[in-house]
Amino acid sequence: MHHRSLLPLLALCSLAASADAGRLIAIDSSRALYEIDPATGIKTLIGTASSNAGTTGGLARDPVSGTIYLSSTSNDSLYTLDITTGTATLIGGYGTSTIVMHGIEWDSTQNKLWGGSTGNLYDIDITTGVATLVGVSGLTNFLNLGYDPSTDTLYAANSTTDSFYSIDRATGAATLIGPLGAASTNPHGFAYDTDVGLLYMIDSSTDNLCTIDLTTGVANIVGSTGSGNLLGLVSLPNAAPPHVPFCFGDGTGTACPCGNSGIAGNGCASSLNANGGNLAATGSASIANDTLLLQGSGMPNSSALYFQGTSQIVGGTVFGDGLRCAGGSIVRLGTKLNAAGASQYPGVGDATVSVRGLCAAGDVRTYQVWYRNAAAFCTVSTFNLTNGIEVSWLP
Repeated sequence: MHHRSLLPLLALCSLAASADAGRLIAIDSSRALYEIDPATGIKTLIGTASSNAGTTGGLARDPVSGTIYLSSTSNDSLYTLDITTGTATLIGGYGTSTIVMHGIEWDSTQNKLWGGSTGNLYDIDITTGVATLVGVSGLTNFLNLGYDPSTDTLYAANSTTDSFYSIDRATGAATLIGPLGAASTNPHGFAYDTDVGLLYMIDSSTDNLCTIDLTTGVANIVGSTGSGNLLGLVSLPNAAPPHVPFCFGDGTGTACPCGNSGIAGNGCASSLNANGGNLAATGSASIANDTLLLQGSGMPNSSALYFQGTSQIVGGTVFGDGLRCAGGSIVRLGTKLNAAGASQYPGVGDATVSVRGLCAAGDVRTYQVWYRNAAAFCTVSTFNLTNGIEVSWLP
C-alpha cells in the first residue's frame, strides 16, 4: 500500500483534535470493533460484532435514543449494535440483494436513517430495515454518508472520484464541494463530533483518520489507523456533562431580600444557618441508567420540597427569605423531612428523578429545594431556598 508524505497536514489536523473530542468507534469488514484516538488516529481493539452480522459496513448513531445502527453488506440488512457486548440485533433486510449499503447516516433534524449504495440515496425504515429509493446521486461505486447537525447538511464521498459532495435529501442529487486530496483514495465511514464540531473520515486504502474541511472538501490527516479495512465510523459524545450549580444567594446575583447573603455557592442565609442551604447532585443523568441523586444540606430540621423546572431564572427572584432560581414548568419531585439539616431525593421507594420529572434525552432541567424556616427572621414568610442545579439529560 502506497502512503504519501503528508506531514504538514498531519500537524495541522493534530492541533484540530482537542482533548474535548468525543469517542470514535470504528468497525472493519470482519466485524472487529475499534476505538480510535481522535487526536492521533491510533486504533485499539475493543471487541467483535456477533457473527450474525456477516460482513460489516457502515455505522450510524441516533443521538437522542443512543441507538447505534450497523449495515451488513453480505446480508443486505440493518442491525442495531451494542458496542459494549458486540451484540448485533437484526432489524430487517433492505428488500433487495442489489443493495450493498456501505454508507448509513442518521439525520437528527428529520429523524431519519439515510443509506448510500452504488450512487443511490435510500430512506431506511428503522423498524423494518426496508430501504426506499429516494434518488440517484450521479455518482458510482460506494457512496459513504456524513451529516453535520449544526448546518443540517448531508454529505457524501465515493471511491471513484475521491471527492466530497453535499446531498439533496429530496432528490438524492450530489453537488461537488471539492476533491478530498492526496490524503484519501478510498473514503469510507464519516462521523461528526458535536463536542468539537469536526467531521471525521476513515480511508480504507491509505489507512488514515482525517478531518474534512467542509468548505473545500479537503481531507486533512489526523494520523494512521494502521493496516486493516475500516468501513464504518461513529462518534459518541463525551461522558455526562457536569451537574452545574447556579443562582447563589451570596451577592453575585439578585440580592437576598434582607441582606441575608449566604456563603459562596449556597442559597441565602436562614435563621439557623448563616451559610445558607446547599443543593448538590451526584450520579448519572442518563435516561437509560438514571442514578441522579439530589442532596440538600444546611437546612433546618423541617420539611423540604425538591422541585424541577424547565429553565433558569437568571440571577434568581426574591421568594420568601431566599431566591427562586428554577423556573418554567414546575414538577414537584417530593417532600422530605430534613435530619441533621439534610435530606435527599430520591429516597427509598421513590421514582427516579427522570421518571418523576418526565424527562427525556436532550432535556435540560433545573432543580432546587424549597424548605420551611418558621422562625421570625427576614420577611414575614417562613421559608427559604437552596441554590439551583442545572442538569442535562443524556440517553
